[in-house]
Amino acid sequence: MTFLYLFFLFGCGLILGSFANVLIDRRQRGEKIDGRSCCDFCGYQLAWYDNIPVLSFLFLGGKCRKCGRKLSWQYPIVEFGTGLLFLFVGLKFGGDFFALDLWLIVEILYFLLIAFLLLVIFVWDLKYMLIPDELVVLGIGSSLIYLFFKQFTSSCSWLDPNCFFLEALFGGLVVFGFFLLLFVFSKGKWIGGGDVKLGFLLGIVVGWRESYMFLLLAYVVGALVSLILVAKNKKNLHSKIPFGPFLIVATWIVLFFGEKLLQWYWGLFT
Repeated sequence: MTFLYLFFLFGCGLILGSFANVLIDRRQRGEKIDGRSCCDFCGYQLAWYDNIPVLSFLFLGGKCRKCGRKLSWQYPIVEFGTGLLFLFVGLKFGGDFFALDLWLIVEILYFLLIAFLLLVIFVWDLKYMLIPDELVVLGIGSSLIYLFFKQFTSSCSWLDPNCFFLEALFGGLVVFGFFLLLFVFSKGKWIGGGDVKLGFLLGIVVGWRESYMFLLLAYVVGALVSLILVAKNKKNLHSKIPFGPFLIVATWIVLFFGEKLLQWYWGLFT
């Protein structure tokens, strides 16, 4: 694994993180995502050197070059966060910048796409309490295509539930079914419809064997964060808190650290 390979992935993440910010805010306002970026306050059209991910924000002190108003920390955090996610994908799958085989490239590209989509959904739901259906559908469609070709090019039986396609599909159905029951039973009070659809995508990504750990982590992380917010008087017991970000954090934990967590968990009983 070369430094150049990881640096390239991190740089791509920074650039796509900048695009993620544009996508989230402009689509929420019903605006087109093409066109030059402008200051949210004075409308100043940003030059290229004002759009360098993370660095421009730091060099300008987090302020608009023209009006001097403070800009949101969302911009550098999302950019840097996307870069880190891309870096983790590179570390997870390994490889060398000059010696990647075709299938490894496809696999890395798929997980980079999933990482980007989940990052956008995470911020979108956290900021606007809305999970965009089109991104969930894109993630599901991309996952099924990826898994179909992975299964097709492998020696695994299509009827083996431990092989790629059925394992992922069962995972999606398990999480989707669990959330759907909660949604129907509570009449939408315990979980939203967007979370149910997102659950299908995330179940596909983690697979049925990891679905229990995924659900456990999501609720543990959600409970801990909620308790902290209540303790700091940021929220009360009746406040609505988006569940999508907790589901996505749990997915990232399972993807990047799932095997080590399982070893630690079973080690407690041996």
